[in-house]
Amino acid sequence: MLALAMGCQFFPAGKTPPSVATTKPTATPPVTLPTTPSIPVTVTPDPVPTPMLPPAGNLNILSDGQLGYLVANNTAGLVQGTVSGPVSLVAHHSAGLISNNAAGIVSNNSGGYRTATVNIVSVADGFVYLTAPDERFYVTRERRLFSTLTDDKGAFRLVAPATDSLIVNVLLSGNRRLTAISDTSSAEPLAVDLASTMVTEFLRAKASEHSFTLSQVLANPVTKASLSAIQRMTRELVQNDQVLARIKSTDLLLNNIPFLRQRYVIAFGTAPDHALSDEWVKLLRTIKNDFAALDSKYRSLALTTLDAGIAPGSVVLGVTVDNNGNSYLTTM
Repeated sequence: MLALAMGCQFFPAGKTPPSVATTKPTATPPVTLPTTPSIPVTVTPDPVPTPMLPPAGNLNILSDGQLGYLVANNTAGLVQGTVSGPVSLVAHHSAGLISNNAAGIVSNNSGGYRTATVNIVSVADGFVYLTAPDERFYVTRERRLFSTLTDDKGAFRLVAPATDSLIVNVLLSGNRRLTAISDTSSAEPLAVDLASTMVTEFLRAKASEHSFTLSQVLANPVTKASLSAIQRMTRELVQNDQVLARIKSTDLLLNNIPFLRQRYVIAFGTAPDHALSDEWVKLLRTIKNDFAALDSKYRSLALTTLDAGIAPGSVVLGVTVDNNGNSYLTTM
């Protein structure tokens, strides 16, 4: 009874509450509609939201006029190979996606570099896609990405555009990437690894610096042979325990490509001999048909506090390199 009585007022039987007895309803006045039409009101529509990018494999929201991809009308090519790398660099790809490769234990090197026993592992379930040297994606006429996944042994096989300028990319976890230059005229399986990534990214930078194309390198028998020798010597170089100690997993990040190039230059620049550095000079001289310039024009130089002996905080005012590879620094 208490619950029903709360908020209410009771009156004796037969009595009418005063508010009800003394209040009469008031008639609502008629509403007069305007005789002239109202001024039209323009409503600004809500902005159309920007469409989200579709999943990988479907790039149909881009137009042909945009820089983003190249449409391949001829898909007569084929790319196949394997993806691997030192366990210290690719083991973070993802849990359970690294396959042990007993045949990849490297312990011998005829090139004269001091080596360690490097455990090379295969990268399983790596996302493989194809780009031009300028980083544009190759897509089919249906605007689908040329892509596939590596199997549990790191192998892949992919239909590719019929072009002589092709970069094979393998995306790892954390936006890290391995790359390799694909010679579509060769039937040999492609090896995508740390060495191929260093060579690809360094050559890409040199092509931009000295104004030549990857197609020119592969079309010239001399530079093509030099590139093959560079790949081989670079694989020997990255077997060195001191070289690997300087390379971190984060150096494979897409945004860290300049750092990876620098570590590569430091690696072959501090090697016991200049064979790899000389081969790069040979390739660049040949592709530019320039045999009169000083070596310093084509021989790369990278300086760090550790390798150059420059005290932290010093400002390098000038660097001179002689034909023997000696560097002279002016600092303040």
